[in-house]
Amino acid sequence: MNPDLKNERRQATFETEQITHLLYGGKAKTDRRRALEKLIETDPSGIFSNDLNYYLPRTERHTRALAKFVRLVELMKVLGCSKEGDGGKLLESEDMVFLLGAIADDLPSSLHWIMFVPNIKSLFDEEQQAKLMPLIEDWRIIGCYAQTELGHGSNVRGLETTATFVKDDEDGHFIVNSPTLTATKFWPGTLGRTANHAMVIARLIDGDGIDRGVHNFLVQLRSFHDHTLLPGVKTGDIGPKIGYNNMDNGFATFDNVRIPRRNMGMRFSTVDKTGKYKKKVMSDASAKVAYITMMQVRGEYTFPLTYFIQQMVSYPFTNTPFFNKPSLLMKLVKISPWHVQ
Repeated sequence: MNPDLKNERRQATFETEQITHLLYGGKAKTDRRRALEKLIETDPSGIFSNDLNYYLPRTERHTRALAKFVRLVELMKVLGCSKEGDGGKLLESEDMVFLLGAIADDLPSSLHWIMFVPNIKSLFDEEQQAKLMPLIEDWRIIGCYAQTELGHGSNVRGLETTATFVKDDEDGHFIVNSPTLTATKFWPGTLGRTANHAMVIARLIDGDGIDRGVHNFLVQLRSFHDHTLLPGVKTGDIGPKIGYNNMDNGFATFDNVRIPRRNMGMRFSTVDKTGKYKKKVMSDASAKVAYITMMQVRGEYTFPLTYFIQQMVSYPFTNTPFFNKPSLLMKLVKISPWHVQ
């Protein structure tokens, strides 16, 4: 630790270790976090090193970040967070939060647990979840959230992608289609290369030809066998960005892609085998739950702010760029007592 920062912490009027325990939920959790950080730091594979991050081409950064994710899953199984054949449960482990913090790098699979999984749990009924969640939790299904479109961004009412019900001799199915260029799904993370499924937000056209507005549809993008794109699906990476370049933000179009009827999220509304649409009785709040995924993610943007605030407070005590003399910023901050910093 920087000696200046250590000196400032010594002068604090509170016990810094106690504050640490408070933030992490107790001494036991603090000890667990530190043990997991050590595990990542000393992992013999060396894959978690971030030393070369800013020197690697973007495609290599994506590949290396995927390797970190694969190694993370392996470690969680070694730790007992998951076992083969038990449905995974990786996403329910508190250790995952600590391990992700220790990795300190963006993972291309992160939208799987940040957006895709909460969407399944919120909008798919119990029978659908019983079928899907074991595959999702064990990473056999890797999903993304495909809402934003090239011509509409996050304007949900303007989305053009359609999911049209078609009656057949069995259970009925939907045809997912991108009718225009502006209907291209554009910018969703994990979509470009990583995901093999997408939660596609599309306009539901029922068996009577009525547009029932946007609903959620699970669309398989790639083969389980070799990860190649399925017929009618076109997707790719949108290319380098100013930041967040481990993530494969992508585009996707759908050319009459057939999906099962029960791939529609049916917790709050249903389409039966004949194409009849029915909305279940619910409160006004529940009626708007279809839009919760993007709202939830916007809220989660606030959590990294705590890390940056900590950096901001620490910076003045360690920034001595001119012949080891304290910076003006450090002097200004030191005017204020600890309790108002």
